[in-house]
Amino acid sequence: MHGWSGRVVGALLAGGVSIVALLAVAAIPVLAEDPVDVTPPVGTLTINDGSGYTSDPLVTLHVPATDDVGVVSVQVIHNGSYGDPVAYAEAIEFALLPEPFPEWGDGEHWISVVWRDAAGNLGVADAVGVVLDRQIPVIGQIGWPEDLDPFDAVRPVSVPSADGWPMSHVRLSSNGTTWSPPIAWSDAIDWRFLDPAQGGSSRLGPRTLYVQARDGAGNWSAVKSVATSITVRAPIRVSPDVPVTGQTITLTPQFPAPVSFPSGTSCYWEVMWGNDRSLYWGDRDETFGFFNTYGPASAGFCSPRSFTLPWMPYRQVMVSYRVELPGEDFIDESIGASPEEPAIEPVVGSTSRHITSSNLPMVYVLPEDYVLVLGEPTTYRAYAVAGAPLSGGTWLADYPGDAVKQQQGGSSFTFTPSVTGNVTVCWNSDTTKSRVWSACYDPPVRRRDRYRPNTTAPAQRIGTGTLGTLVPVTITWDGSDRGWGIDRYQLERSVDGGAWKRILSKKVKELAQSLTPGHSYRYRVRAIDKYGNVGYWDYGPTFRPRVVADGASSVVYAGAWTVAPDPTAIGGALHEADAAGARATLSFSGRDVAWIAERGPGLGRATVYLDGTLVATVDLASSVDQPARIVYRKHWSAAGSHTLRVVVEGTAGRPMVGVDAFVVLR
Repeated sequence: MHGWSGRVVGALLAGGVSIVALLAVAAIPVLAEDPVDVTPPVGTLTINDGSGYTSDPLVTLHVPATDDVGVVSVQVIHNGSYGDPVAYAEAIEFALLPEPFPEWGDGEHWISVVWRDAAGNLGVADAVGVVLDRQIPVIGQIGWPEDLDPFDAVRPVSVPSADGWPMSHVRLSSNGTTWSPPIAWSDAIDWRFLDPAQGGSSRLGPRTLYVQARDGAGNWSAVKSVATSITVRAPIRVSPDVPVTGQTITLTPQFPAPVSFPSGTSCYWEVMWGNDRSLYWGDRDETFGFFNTYGPASAGFCSPRSFTLPWMPYRQVMVSYRVELPGEDFIDESIGASPEEPAIEPVVGSTSRHITSSNLPMVYVLPEDYVLVLGEPTTYRAYAVAGAPLSGGTWLADYPGDAVKQQQGGSSFTFTPSVTGNVTVCWNSDTTKSRVWSACYDPPVRRRDRYRPNTTAPAQRIGTGTLGTLVPVTITWDGSDRGWGIDRYQLERSVDGGAWKRILSKKVKELAQSLTPGHSYRYRVRAIDKYGNVGYWDYGPTFRPRVVADGASSVVYAGAWTVAPDPTAIGGALHEADAAGARATLSFSGRDVAWIAERGPGLGRATVYLDGTLVATVDLASSVDQPARIVYRKHWSAAGSHTLRVVVEGTAGRPMVGVDAFVVLR
């Protein structure tokens, strides 16, 4: 083939002459002493990176080939036209717009190559196509899905394009300078607009999205932009999980990633408490309280909110958090915003209504007296925390059936209610300022209460559980009031006729006591109503707890009973019987009596008689051993003489019954 031009080879190929025929007629010099090489070169053809597209007419042909005697030249066939052979190299530069064929412009180009080895053998590669594309892509209208959730942290971006060839990649930017890595093009590209690595930014609010598209040939479009606004969800986390009054509570907005706020952003925190009527239906009914703070993000008002949780009449707290971005965009989050949404339910650690600390400036208000009296002056006070100013505020008292009462300025507000009902008294700072504080409280207005509350005399009863060195006794009472209702009870105790000592001041009607046997006790109780009226003392009887050992002379046994040593028993031993009809009888004088026995595996049943009448059947069986349990008890309203009889039933398979002791209150 030496001296054959590419056009001659091309003509032969075009005329249907095969490569084999070419090899057959080629004048290949053969040396007699050398073996004849008839094996053609074998190679591959790749154009550029193999993508099939290029925007540059000058391409690189990768044409590595192997041969037994070595490849000496390579010849390019371009759209059926043969070029001149050139010295073999694994990569050669080739122009897709060669003279004299300038009409071969943008579009498909087909390339093949012919390798020639030192023996003159020819090898041909299959044709490979490449698209020359020098047209700049055009981006259409950038948009979002119709059902876009504006608060999602990932936003699908639609980037339509007009180009002669398929699109390859898109890149995004929030500022037109810092771009995301190229993202594979699709109908909807997920833009993580808070992630700088995705061309995003931590800044919320108005933003411009810059987009550039690239086609398969590598041509980048012009940059196109679209205005948007970035908002996200920020659910509020409460810490601790169960807040405690008198301790710090922290409310933290949980943004999906670190965020920053543009200039002009303000935030609003609102904390309200009360029952459902107060929070959701606007019917303030003696349980409502409220405070809020509003200020610029630059001053920390959008940060987590921490403050001392005050005591409240009804422990149900609702929280609202709003981020007001420049323009009309905002983020709203809440806890307990409806009756169906769980509110914060703190537990009581302190009964103080005061808020002693806060990480943001705030104001709260409290009345001097929680219940207001019709026709009597009352005073509210505003308390500033963390440097909040009180100057320039406005007081407002709003209650049904009467004109609103107002006062400009002052840290206190005194007014005289002229009608009954629920009053909401609020203090508001100057709302024209960039920082605003408000607070409200809603004590009711009632007529003067001229009635003392009443109570019943406290009664004592032997308690439940296990008898130890002390006797469990429960003191109970009741009360009523014709006026505003009872606020609390005061319970006092005298031991062995000594001075009265207060042991309770609370609105409960029962108190458990642990009393020492052999001493006398007496209790008295009175009530104080919400107006402050104090009831008279009501006295219970004097009584003395006494433990009667199982071996006491007042306990008479009949039938086959044995004394069993037991270190867990009251006196170190107890009486046991397993024969049906065996009985133990206690004769006593008192108001209360109890039978003490062991419960445990394999123990049986017994019947109990009071004054000769069957009153109970007691089963002592238990999965675990429980010594010295109060298994039966009885109370009478007045002291008297009685007999208590325990009769063994003889339960099949577990007949054993024991008597450890008795307890008498007399």
